[in-house]
Amino acid sequence: MEPKRSANSAAEAVRDASEDTLSIPAPPSASAPSSSTPVKGGNLFLFRKPSRVKDVSKSVAKKLWRQEMWKVKKATKKAAKRAARQETNRQSGEVGQDDNLNLQAATSESKNDQLLRKQRREQRKNQRHEAQMAFLRRCEEGARVVIDCGFDSHMTEKELKSLGQQLMYVYASNKRALAPCTVHIAELGAGIQQRLSCVAGVQNWQGFNRETRPFMETYAAERDKLVYLTSDSPNVLTQLDPGLIYVIGGIVDRNRLKHATYNKALAQGIATARFPLREHVQLGSSPVLAVNHVFDILLEFQYTNDWRATFAKVLPNRKSVKVNEPAVNKDS
Repeated sequence: MEPKRSANSAAEAVRDASEDTLSIPAPPSASAPSSSTPVKGGNLFLFRKPSRVKDVSKSVAKKLWRQEMWKVKKATKKAAKRAARQETNRQSGEVGQDDNLNLQAATSESKNDQLLRKQRREQRKNQRHEAQMAFLRRCEEGARVVIDCGFDSHMTEKELKSLGQQLMYVYASNKRALAPCTVHIAELGAGIQQRLSCVAGVQNWQGFNRETRPFMETYAAERDKLVYLTSDSPNVLTQLDPGLIYVIGGIVDRNRLKHATYNKALAQGIATARFPLREHVQLGSSPVLAVNHVFDILLEFQYTNDWRATFAKVLPNRKSVKVNEPAVNKDS
């Protein structure tokens, strides 16, 4: 069994231990040491046992030593955390600056997009205006057509509704035509006006003039230029004269009001004419045509100058149209 140490030998051991020093790598940032804390030496912290170690046993001295080491580790961790926070704050600041730059770039890009959209809207607006002006110029170069709606009081509600639909077809055909006409709707009564007012955008129809007074008042100074188109006329229309004004009867009578347009033209003393239907096609039904079909024939013939091709294209199938073949000269 190991003999007990003497008091003197234990004291010497403690004394020797108190004079020993332990070198531990210095933390990133450590506070200035006091007399009872580690002493800084270069890049290392030198930890010296407190003076009271001289009066304790070696085990107690080791315990105190471990406590000192724990304090150092704690200080080191604290300093490391502080450094990590500072680095995080620095990086956050850089990220914040990047976010601000990104936000500024996005704002600038958004403003550029808004400016670009505004420029495109202006461009489309100018293009629409130019297209409208070009359309009106083409209308002025084409034939002048009047639709006489002075038969309002002679038609039923169903017939008025049908006439309103036909006027819509007239506008649509004229808008699509390569060679459009200037259209004037005259003597609009309350019945047809009510139906047209239900059509969206009717007030913006281009090349379409509307008024309530009779066309004879509007064109009183050009009376000799008026030609009323009616299937009852003995006069055959062979060519379109750009100097004349062609009148279409705005009437849907289901064959009730016979010779109404022809008699009105005679009463007003103006010329009449009919399309050369009998000369070019064979009809399986009445030669009386709807308002929009009469208008489409004028449009198509103005563009093609070919009656046979015009009738074949415009006349509806319900008319059972059979186009006459051109006569062949047997002597040739």
